[in-house]
Amino acid sequence: MRDTPLQRSVSYAILFVGVLLVVVPLYSVVAVSLHPEGVTSGGLSWPSDPTFAHYVTAWTTQDFGRMILNSLVVATSVAVIAVCAAALAGYAFSVMNFRGKRLLFPILLIGIMVPFEGLILPLYFTLRHVGLTNDPVGVIAAEAGLYVSFGVLWMRQAFDSVPQAVLDAAKVDGATSWKTLWQVAMPISWPSAATLGILFFVWSWKEFLIALVLLQTQSSKTAPAGLSAFAGKYVTNVPDLAAAAVIVSLPVVVMYLFLQKQMIQGLTQGAVKG
Repeated sequence: MRDTPLQRSVSYAILFVGVLLVVVPLYSVVAVSLHPEGVTSGGLSWPSDPTFAHYVTAWTTQDFGRMILNSLVVATSVAVIAVCAAALAGYAFSVMNFRGKRLLFPILLIGIMVPFEGLILPLYFTLRHVGLTNDPVGVIAAEAGLYVSFGVLWMRQAFDSVPQAVLDAAKVDGATSWKTLWQVAMPISWPSAATLGILFFVWSWKEFLIALVLLQTQSSKTAPAGLSAFAGKYVTNVPDLAAAAVIVSLPVVVMYLFLQKQMIQGLTQGAVKG
């Protein structure tokens, strides 16, 4: 059934409002960051003589190069580890039959419902006891554990959409569960796994509390923690703060621009196959 002209108009209006809510703040931050020193920003006004001096100041003062590299290492590691763990568990809960399956899955989902802020102190003391504070490995382990519950739910849904006939054919051919996962189910569910990896990367990149608590040395800080420290020093210098915010957010924006097709495919996979 086709949408009526009124329904299409309402849909376009809602999408237009959504675009404005995203684009206008981004434009405002970029415009402010390009204003010359001493010139008062006029809100959404574009500077008549834009300058990149504030970007140079932010980059050299806070060593954002090292912090962005730290964030890249942490976010990439979290995405890979959490997606692999979620794929294994999601396949088990979707396809395999084992004792306690119906009991374990709700217990696993508790990780989505429990506020992580309430666990940050015991997590800190536990990781300090094993020597993983001020170490990216500790942050990677904490964030991967934080996200994997949602990942299992996501990947189970993806594997549920794999045709049962395909899985049965693999069993008839003598494929083991491991081969069926990686050679049959995973290629079909790859868009969902790729989207999950993008989501994990973005969540890890913007994660502030874990990095702030666990990484306290200057050389180990991630970009969001560095941005917080920069804001404390330059709280009255709005153009420098805006430039630092653009620097920290730019890698994620660029990644999404290149991978938006894969993300849309993953988000629509269940709807198409279901």
